[in-house]
Order: sequence, then structure tokens, then C-alpha cells
Amino acid sequence: MFSHKMVRERSRRVVYENCQEWRAHSRYADAMPSALHRDVLRDVKRSTLLAAVEEKEDILMCFHDHEKFRLSIERSIGRHRNRTVTMLSVPNSLAYLGSERFLHVHTQDMHIYYSVNIIRLAYNNLLEALVADGVFSMHPNVKEKNGQLYTIHGVCNAKVEYNTIF
Repeated sequence: MFSHKMVRERSRRVVYENCQEWRAHSRYADAMPSALHRDVLRDVKRSTLLAAVEEKEDILMCFHDHEKFRLSIERSIGRHRNRTVTMLSVPNSLAYLGSERFLHVHTQDMHIYYSVNIIRLAYNNLLEALVADGVFSMHPNVKEKNGQLYTIHGVCNAKVEYNTIF
């Protein structure tokens, strides 16, 4: 078995090498971070450079959590993405949460964002109330200052409150 410190450092090196490749090539602009993460895991499993099975397993154990590395992956591929957002044009990188659709209603007057998993959790936890909370300016700051941002909070068991719809 390899020391935890050495495995963590080797895992970081694997991530760093892949991030460098993603930054260098615009072909990754439309890639989903979860797919790139899965590809790295597959490549580590197949690697002939990592001779020891224990080393591969330790690196995979350290790198298995997608959320832990998501921000690094997104920053690397994000430099190639068009981040211009209008009411009529929302890039896929902002319309999806991982592989799940986040932007569900998309018109020139309104966008509705929500996670199906969050709605399912609300249903399973016996949702009791929905509370709307509004902000009277657009986020991020845009030229047209006539929009409103509403967040719909769900309340379950008269205790737990969480954002359900934006």
C-alpha cells in the first residue's frame, strides 16, 4: 500500500495533467465535466504506466468523487466556452447541472430553472408549502434592468426549507 500523502499527490498530478490538456484544446468546450471525470477514471483503470494494481486502486479511491474535482474541470474547459447569456440564448453549460437538465422553461420573457431530483425530494419529504422570494434586479448585472429573480423555497415538516425553483 502506498502512503496516503503520496497517493493524494499522484491523484492531483493526474488531475493537473488532464486539466492542462482540456485548457489547451477547444474541442473540450462543449464537454460535460461529469463525462470528462468518468473518462479520467477509465483511463486510470486502463493505464499501463501505473503498474501496481494497488496504486491504481488508491488513485481511483482518491479521485472517485466527481464533486470534489468538478470546479477544476469546469475552469479548465470553461475558458473555451461562450458565456454570453441572453433571454433567447443560454449555453448548454449553464442549462444543465451535470447531465441533468436545469433550465426547463425558456422563453424570451422567462426562464425557469429547477432540478428534478430536488422536486422529487420535496415530494418524498411531504412538501407542505411553497414560498416565493423576489429580487428586483437581474443577476448578473445586465443592460436591461427590468427583470426580477424569484426563488421558490419548499418547506417540509414545518422545519426544513430549501430552494426548489429559480
